[in-house]
Amino acid sequence: SSSPSSSAAATAGGVSDQTLTNPWHGAEAYHYLLLAQRQLMRRKYESAMAAAMRLSKYDDVLDARDVYSLIALAAYWSQQFGICSRAFIKLESLTELSDDDRAAYRKLSMSIFSRHAPVDEETDTMQCPAPKCKNQLRLWDSTCSECSLELPADVITGQSLFGRDLFTCRSCRHNADVDLIQRYKHCPLCHNTI
Repeated sequence: SSSPSSSAAATAGGVSDQTLTNPWHGAEAYHYLLLAQRQLMRRKYESAMAAAMRLSKYDDVLDARDVYSLIALAAYWSQQFGICSRAFIKLESLTELSDDDRAAYRKLSMSIFSRHAPVDEETDTMQCPAPKCKNQLRLWDSTCSECSLELPADVITGQSLFGRDLFTCRSCRHNADVDLIQRYKHCPLCHNTI
């Protein structure tokens, strides 16, 4: 049995509190990282944005440079230049960057934003599923900015599940769109048989 002092020792030893309370946290981080990269390679840019935007919740597991580079890239190809600009701001503010790397990010951001205003393109939205909230959310929003509702992620696409019929894995308890999961024999996250 673990005592509070052993828990504190584990946290001090490099295991985050998030990992202790949610053992799937690290697997989720790498799942969405690989999913976003795979979707970018397949030119599914909005899905790549959805998966990449989830990565900012995993800064205790993933390297911030990898996270915000992927967000910037997915946002660029999705023509969401406001999000792309914010990702570049995060990248340029990383303390561990060398002066050469920081200058390279600035040069790249200048070349992008001299041609494109840092404004997001119009995109499909859905109403927040919270009963009294009327806020409109994009496919990559994981939390409602009005009511703070956390939206579950689809482990197949990385997109938020907006009140659709959900499949919930018996093993890892993660969600997927019930229509999309029909093509799978195993959970995309934990690989348990469906």
